[in-house]
Amino acid sequence: MEPIDTQAEARLGDERVIAALREWSTHRRSMVQARLTALVGSSSCQAWRARHPELTTLQADVAWAENMYGPEIGTALRSWLAARDE
Repeated sequence: MEPIDTQAEARLGDERVIAALREWSTHRRSMVQARLTALVGSSSCQAWRARHPELTTLQADVAWAENMYGPEIGTALRSWLAARDE
């Protein structure tokens, strides 16, 4: 039995994916891209919550957004939440 060339298999898989993507319409590729982007963001936020069990879900979500998008976003979200709770 010959050893498996994992590099060649990976390239073959990539070629198949690229060939399939070329057959898709622009709209379909955009829809898949949007769904994958949402999936990655959601998974990242869930991982943040799991890593910070000391925070409430809302606190963890705000901290995640601040980490992803910067301190200005964190400050704005906290201000908005404080105004909403008044």
